[in-house]
Amino acid sequence: MTDRPSSRYLTDSAPGLHLLEWGEDGAPPVVLLHGAAQHAGVWEPVASHLPGFHLIAPDARGHGRSDPAPDYGVEAYVGDLDRVVHAIGRPVALVGHSTGALVAMQFAARFPARVWAAAFLDIDPRPRDSQHERLREAGSRPPRRFASFEEVVAGIGRVTPGISPAIARRLAETGYEEVEPGAYQQRLDPRTLADYPQFDNWSILPAITCPVLVGRGEESTVSSQDAAEEAARLLPRGRLEMLPGAHQLHLQHPERLAATLAAFLVTHRPG
Repeated sequence: MTDRPSSRYLTDSAPGLHLLEWGEDGAPPVVLLHGAAQHAGVWEPVASHLPGFHLIAPDARGHGRSDPAPDYGVEAYVGDLDRVVHAIGRPVALVGHSTGALVAMQFAARFPARVWAAAFLDIDPRPRDSQHERLREAGSRPPRRFASFEEVVAGIGRVTPGISPAIARRLAETGYEEVEPGAYQQRLDPRTLADYPQFDNWSILPAITCPVLVGRGEESTVSSQDAAEEAARLLPRGRLEMLPGAHQLHLQHPERLAATLAAFLVTHRPG
């Protein structure tokens, strides 16, 4: 599988959604959902080690190359995922990290026949209030600007310990743009953070009937051990897997995460 994906837009309704894709159309479809203030390109390091599937990674509304929108509530994100799955045209597996996992939980609970497996990576079903407040506060500040591309790369490396220089550089290429000469800025509508919704998914976990992998980073400060164990217990077909790294599992240890996901998805893929 090539490291570089194909790119297309879903424009059936507003907002327009940008999608990255890897693999063959006929392979079992897997939708990869990124976290808050990230973009579809964060899945490239994992996708390059996950052959045998048709991988589809959308930029969430207001993130990456997807259009901004007036609404950044739970229903809006679930509705966008519904559009993506409808465009695929058959049941999918969902792999969500952080906010992406919260959206995946909502979708899998509402539409069990459309999800053949799911992986929820490093997030409590109801994130702590302090996390919610931190994201909203970040969205209230003016977007940070960087004086050069190399400064962007260095900044990404600082906020994600253990990330390889190659991955940091690629994230800078896919997630940032030069908005004027000598000024680089993240492709992100700040309102996605300023209006960040508070998810509370505990009550819906028993309605998620597909096989579910609950993944938690061994050094995570975002997902608690107790919450991860309780989530796996409440899910009818859930199991917990501890993974190396902190919150950014897909960037810090992409090959290990890809191997874990591959083993899980191959076991449960349809047909």
